[in-house]
Amino acid sequence: MMLFFVAVVVLFLYWIVVMPVSSVQPFQRHADMPRVVATLTTSPTRLRYMAPTLHSIVNQTYPVDRVILNLPPKFDRTGETYTIPDWLAEKFPQVEINHCDRDYGPVTKLLPTLDKVHDGFLWVVDDDQRYDARAVEVLIANFTSPNKVPCLSGLVTINKSVFEEASENGPVDVFEAYAGVLLHRSMFDYGFRRYVERAIENDVAKFSDDLVVSVYLKRRGYEIHRVGDDDVNITNHWKRGNVLRYGRQADALHHMPTSTVDRYRQALLPLEQIMWAMYESNG
Repeated sequence: MMLFFVAVVVLFLYWIVVMPVSSVQPFQRHADMPRVVATLTTSPTRLRYMAPTLHSIVNQTYPVDRVILNLPPKFDRTGETYTIPDWLAEKFPQVEINHCDRDYGPVTKLLPTLDKVHDGFLWVVDDDQRYDARAVEVLIANFTSPNKVPCLSGLVTINKSVFEEASENGPVDVFEAYAGVLLHRSMFDYGFRRYVERAIENDVAKFSDDLVVSVYLKRRGYEIHRVGDDDVNITNHWKRGNVLRYGRQADALHHMPTSTVDRYRQALLPLEQIMWAMYESNG
């Protein structure tokens, strides 16, 4: 009887501990289903710590076809240059180092990739996060319209001047790419580069990349939505410790003298004016 009891306990512990991990099965993607390219950038200091982030990117249930890591000649904020660690190519042969022409600020995670990718989805991620295995699967499942931009975290505006984090799934005004956002290459026309180059001339907008891209998308008619399910959502992202420790160090954008929401409030009008001058003033 005692042996039977022990066996039951062991099976129970296996069921509650091991089975949830084993139950994450690869998503069965058919040949005609959309392809996904993960795109990101980093700083010279953080590059050596990126293994957990890259591991989570290449081990998605919905396969990521390419991983593009955009590296400029130097990191403008500190003047440092990049030394690529030996382990990067050995452990992550899927990662393509894209030596881009310049540092565009944080939007370097996206802009140079548009020259390399001409179709399909772009999963924009940060260098200091670990992503749940079903993150892409959930985002793809919520891409229910060509005009919809699904993200796992976003901000809403109050009276067009105050930004606060959305507490529920639904429409938002700004995506937060640290949790991941899914874009389609077709959302960006030839004017996007010119818009970004003008935007980053503004010292505040340069470090407000999520706002820069969100303003562009919304003014062109795309709808940004916070999404998630019972397993993959922004609350669990934080509970599971997916915000990695080095993302909280002094070089993080949220440690700048001006807070993110204050930067956004200052940058919103200049960005809207750039969009109006580029698109709407010409009809």
